[in-house]
Amino acid sequence: MTVDDAELLEICRRLVAFDTVSTASNVACAEYLADLLDDAGWQVRLHRDHALGADKASLVAWSGPPFAGGLVLSGHMDVVPHADQPGWTRDPLAMAADGERIYGRGVADMKTFLAQCIVVARELDRSRLVRPLVLLFTCDEEAGCLGAARLAPHLRSLLGELPLPGECLIGEPTGFEVFIAHKGHVRLTVRIDGRGGHSSRPDLGTNAIAAMAEAAAELNVLEQDLLGRTTLEGRLLFPEFPAAAINLGMISGGTADNMIADRCELTIGLRPLPGDDPELLVREVELRMSEAVRRRFPAAEISLVEREVTPAMSSPPGGRLAQTLARLTGCRELRGAPFATDGGRLEAIGLNSVICGPGELEQAHRPDESLPIASLWRGSELIREVVARLCC
Repeated sequence: MTVDDAELLEICRRLVAFDTVSTASNVACAEYLADLLDDAGWQVRLHRDHALGADKASLVAWSGPPFAGGLVLSGHMDVVPHADQPGWTRDPLAMAADGERIYGRGVADMKTFLAQCIVVARELDRSRLVRPLVLLFTCDEEAGCLGAARLAPHLRSLLGELPLPGECLIGEPTGFEVFIAHKGHVRLTVRIDGRGGHSSRPDLGTNAIAAMAEAAAELNVLEQDLLGRTTLEGRLLFPEFPAAAINLGMISGGTADNMIADRCELTIGLRPLPGDDPELLVREVELRMSEAVRRRFPAAEISLVEREVTPAMSSPPGGRLAQTLARLTGCRELRGAPFATDGGRLEAIGLNSVICGPGELEQAHRPDESLPIASLWRGSELIREVVARLCC
């Protein structure tokens, strides 16, 4: 094991030990990473704010001349909850290894990539840079990419005279597959208010749960309609499901089995394609649900009580970063990822993102989250090669 390998494992261990669930502060983690980069001579800024009930920070660091081009390496510091997740056989915050894999919350999604970026940045001969290299580590990605949304409007001013590079590598767990797009995500919470009463006299009430069942059934019809509107781009990028997807995620309502339910709430997840207008999709969902309820339950009132939009993303397949990654990984098809990332927020300020990183998607968010040790070394080498080709 080399000195760099030992440093990579130690940084991974330290990062896993920071409990950076989105409802907690990640400031200590961000300051730890900032110190590592500052010690190596990088320009570092922390963008601090307060969100989701805790102090937060996103990190921006850079080196290289103030010329056009270059590269952004991006990842998120936050992780999904682990405290009440059944199935863990290890301490989620104590990284462990068994000779083949490392274990711990965030090793796949996506603290290993952050550690790899740090090691490559610290060992880099920065005098060789002919184009800028920027590190961008966000908070609150797991909560709707909100950290990137708060940071994006300030990114150019944080960089000062350094031009914002046009391309960004997001190291989410893809098993080193290369993705140039992803669908967006829209979370909607819909509420139906009915009229309660004794269940023996349904004629005197309006059952909100029954009304919601009508609305939910109409969404299943809408999803089939959307499958009939697919485009060539959608079929190429997302061959498994080439249309916007609708998921009926959570439902609650009613008080007791002998009472007519006077309220029901349904949380829906929509996944619009790149190029879709999410507001048009939301309006169609609202209209179809309202009409379905009105047909059977005209006295019920339906309302949208919450909406959160994470944008979709699509980058040119012929971009320098995408083609470089395709050659280095041997990936023959550049398709869309099945999950959302910070890339949609970054696209809004002119960054074309490509998603490729260590770890397998099926390990993300699960108990005993793990990553092959071989991916530690391969991921670091991939970042070195990409930086050499795009920045040196």
